[in-house]
Order: sequence, then C-alpha cells, then structure tokens
Amino acid sequence: MKLKSLLAFLAIFALCDAQPITHEFEFDGHLRDYDVHLPQDYELGMPLVIVLPGYSETKDWFRQYSQIHDHADTSDYVLAIPTGSLDDGGTLSWNIGLDVCLLRGVMPTTDDVGFISAMIDSIHDDYSIDLSRVYCTGFSTGGEMAMRIAAQIGYRLAAVGSVAGTLYDQAINWYPIRPFPLITINGTQDNFVFYHDSDSTVFTHSPEEWSIPQMLDYWVEQNACTLPADTIDLPDMVTSDNCIVQQISFTGNSPLSDIVHYKVINGGHHWPQGTMNWNNGGNINHDIDGNVIHWEFFQNYQNPLAAMAFSETTWVTEKFISPDGGTLNLMTRVRNPESHPVNVEGVIWGFSNGDSVFFALQDDGTQGDEQANDGIFGGEYTTAGLEEGFFYSSVITTDEFESIGVTFHKPESFTTAGPISYYEHTSSDTMINPGEIIMISLEVLNESDSFTFDDVEVELAVPDDGFVNFVGTNSRPYGDIVAGATAVNSLEFWMRISSECPHDTTLTVGMIISTGGEVFWLDSFQIYIEPTVGIAGRNQIPQKFALEQNFPNPFNPSTTIRYTLPNVSDVTLTVYDISGRAIITLTDSQQPAGSYSIDWNGIDGLGKPVSTGVYFSLIQSGEHSKTIKMLYLK
Repeated sequence: MKLKSLLAFLAIFALCDAQPITHEFEFDGHLRDYDVHLPQDYELGMPLVIVLPGYSETKDWFRQYSQIHDHADTSDYVLAIPTGSLDDGGTLSWNIGLDVCLLRGVMPTTDDVGFISAMIDSIHDDYSIDLSRVYCTGFSTGGEMAMRIAAQIGYRLAAVGSVAGTLYDQAINWYPIRPFPLITINGTQDNFVFYHDSDSTVFTHSPEEWSIPQMLDYWVEQNACTLPADTIDLPDMVTSDNCIVQQISFTGNSPLSDIVHYKVINGGHHWPQGTMNWNNGGNINHDIDGNVIHWEFFQNYQNPLAAMAFSETTWVTEKFISPDGGTLNLMTRVRNPESHPVNVEGVIWGFSNGDSVFFALQDDGTQGDEQANDGIFGGEYTTAGLEEGFFYSSVITTDEFESIGVTFHKPESFTTAGPISYYEHTSSDTMINPGEIIMISLEVLNESDSFTFDDVEVELAVPDDGFVNFVGTNSRPYGDIVAGATAVNSLEFWMRISSECPHDTTLTVGMIISTGGEVFWLDSFQIYIEPTVGIAGRNQIPQKFALEQNFPNPFNPSTTIRYTLPNVSDVTLTVYDISGRAIITLTDSQQPAGSYSIDWNGIDGLGKPVSTGVYFSLIQSGEHSKTIKMLYLK
C-alpha cells in the first residue's frame, strides 16, 4: 500500500464514528458540497452509492426521511449524499435538462452531471473506493437526475436507480453508451410524478413529462430488453399502508440489460418505508424497503468501462470570434487512468445549413494546450468567412482500446455576431477625486450588421487594488439592442473612489457583456482621477509606488502597463505565464522618480508570439512589489 493511501486510510478509520463527513469544493464557478457516510467496517476498495435528494430537500432531511445511512452502516458500502443546485427561485433542485417545470418553476442551469463526475473522483481520492462499483439513485427530481447521469456519463456508473421520478422529452437526445442496469420505483397515485397521463386531480403536469410506461419503454429500447416482462405480485406484508407492490422485470441479452420496476399500486410520492408524509404525498408503502431493494439490485453489477478515457471538462478561450478571420481555441482535459490510446476531436454545429465541422485536438503543446502529454488537448478552427451567428462546440473523446467515443455532455457556445462594445460614458462629476462617489452612465454599441441581441446585461469589474468599490449592484440591464444601435443603462452605476486612490491615476473598468444570460463579450473603459489641486498633474513627482492595471485588458495586439516611482530605484518589470514561468522582462534598470509606461505586444523573450491566456506582470522596486493579471486574446 502506498504511504499516501495508508495515511489516508488511518485518518479515515479514525473518522468512521463521526458521520456524516461533509466535503466541499468549487466546481464550474459554484461551491458544491456533499456528505459521506462510512460503514462500521470501512476498508479500502469499497463500493460507492450516491443518493440524490429530491426537489427542495436538504441532505439532512433526506437522510432522516430515508434512513439510508443506517442501511449503509451495516451493508459495507460508502454512501454519498450531495446537495443539489439552486433554481431561479432559490430552491434546491437538479439540472435534469428541463428549462421550466410547471410544478417546480425555472430549473437550474448548473452542470450537475459534471459535478457528480467530479465528486466521484474527489471521493475516490479521499476514500479509495472501487471505481467499478459506483451506483447512483435518487428521489423525485433526484431520481430524474440519476437517470440523466446514467444516460450522459454512464461510463462512470455500474447501475442506476430512481424513486418517484420520470423522464422528459429531452431524453430523446440522450444516447447511453451501453445497456444500463436500472431499478425504478413509482406509485400509481403519485400526485407529483404521474404514473399514467392525467392521473392527478391535484396538479397539472408539464407537457414534456413522460408517463411511467413511457419512461420504461425508453429504457427497454435502450437496453434491447425482450418482451413481455416478468410480473410478480409481492406479498402484502403491511395491509394498513393501503397499497400493494408488483415487481416487473425486463431482461435482455446480457445481465447489464436488466431493468426491475416496482409498481406501487395506490402508492404515493414516496421512498418505500419513508419516515414522514406531507400534503398530497399519498400512501407510503411498507411492504418493501427502498434501501434494501436498491442494494440487493446494485451489488449484482460492475462497471465494464471504469477504466475508459473520457473528457473531464472542456472550454473555449474566448466566446466572441470575429468572422473576418478569428480563431476558435477549443480545449479539453482528458482523464485516462489506464493510459489507453485516445483520439480527440472538436465538433462545431449551429450552421444555417445544418452542417457540422470536425477538427483534431492534440496533446502536443503546440495548440495552446500548455505542455505535451499533460492530458490537456487543444485545437484551433479558423472562422474566416464564417457566417454571423451563434454556434456550439464540443469534444468527442474516443477510447480506442474500448472502441467507444463519447461526446462531452456540456457544449460550449460562442458567437461571431456583434460584438456589443463600449461606446462612451459620462460621469456625474467631470473632475473625479479620491474619496468621492460618482455615477456612471454607460453607453454600449451593437456592432452587428444584422443581429438584435435580447436581454443584454452589462456587469462592471474593477481592479482588486481596493481603489474602486461599487455602491449597490455592479450590473445593469440594457434590454434588447437592435443591429447598429446604441443603448444606455437606465440606472447609473454608482462607484466609490477610495480616499487612498492616488491622484493623477487612470483606472480601468472592465465590462462583462451578456445576452440571454450568457456572457459573450468583454470590453473596458477608463476613468481619470484628477491631479492634486494646484500642481501640474502629469509632471508632479508621485507620492507613492503604484502599478496600474494594464490597458486595454483583455488585449490584442498590445497593452500598456503604467507605474509610478516616488524615489530613484532599481526597477524590474517581468511578465509571467499562469504556470509561473518568466516570459519576458520588459525593464531592468535604475530609474528616477516619476511616472512610466511600457507597452507589451504579446511577444516573449525569444521573439515568439505567446498563446492566448492569462499572464501576470510583476514589478519589483526596492522593497516594493506588485502584480497585475492580464488576459491576452489572439
């Protein structure tokens, strides 16, 4: 056993009685969390069962309702219960691929599929689980999310379950990569998820929602099961629960095709043997135990694709690309636990003629993919002559050992339309001084020849030097902006200029511009802080050392870096890449007190152009040093 694994095991063993153990990490810009329950006889290499709570349900509530942690404690599996995402109204839910649900409102848009995949890796790092025995189930919306995970990243799971959940029309665009063992439990008198169309007299269901027979038909077809199914009436062990259970089993050409459905006749919207009820919840069945039947089903299966290579995440380096000759840089990080041979392609779609284009991604260090053989693949697609519009891109990762290719579940969007850019601004104070509160009226321009952009919003960002703070929110709606038109925010941006801000200083304010809730464009403008009264501002000796934010930022092809020295000093100004490697030294000399500016054109010390990405400018002057972050776009 490796020393790291041994130390982790000893630390975990000491925590086995302190359940649950809460973990959190940042994923896709959101802080996500989950609880882990370890069984009494925990050891390395145990299976993992993931259970997703339903709509509005916390981890603690679901744990008490289902009592699944007690079952895990004596059944030799690690249990994980994650927290869902917040929907538009601030209620916990899951991104099941549905935009709006009549019962649940606007659904979350977070990448919950990717979160669960990242959570599996995090749990494996901490607890050394058996990756070939990872199972996922859930209740209500959580059950629907579990089926989406199986359909989109089934190579991560061995089997899946759903209690009181169904599928929606969006599932027709999901393509499971293999037959998938499935256990489902649904009540025929469920007022929230209807067993048959128009079952409920309490609620109206979403038109996209499938009945339970439709949901079963989908999985029966995906798994190539043979018909008819095997139906068994289970004993009515508890007559007082007013419901009985039928076990309906489908089989196919392999054990991986098995589907077992528990039809709870007269049952409501519940986990079998759930400990509490609610309005319109209906009957709770006590003839079967939801925890027991899940585990009895799950432990029959292992994931045959646990060692398969797949893309963990994808990204584009910029969201707006000029149709006059810009370049799309598409990147992906590939997880390849067994070093299988892989082929990685980028794909772009959204063209008016319905076509898609494909291009190769390489891990050779020449495509903006950082270093060769580091698992990060990159590729470029030139947009010269591309029509003005909105497009999607994704990555197809083919594990050539398994002979399986998988398209990443979350496409990246970009546009060749626009841009929407800075036009002009006015300030409530024509002479801005430190310590003042100013109001900025900001006008933007739609540079597109043909596109009207809906629901435009501008968010402002300021350097992190503390010289500028927003009073109230830093974003404003601009509504719809037609092609070639300008628009002004109806409510000004309020900014407080710190009394510590140096006089005779130019501050750069970044603009993050979105349409329809998605960011596509970046721009910036400047505000000037007046010199000290009675002194010729730009010729005065600076009172303090300062490094200003470069302008423009982001930049292409060049940017200006300004700094001030209150005394004669040895000055070094160096640009570093995101890995901390020195790219170029812009100055290294003794300089008298004064204000200085240096231009950098994105060329390194060897005279070669740098790649698109984040860079840092570090100035060192005597005992002073300061760093700014810069974004270079090709």
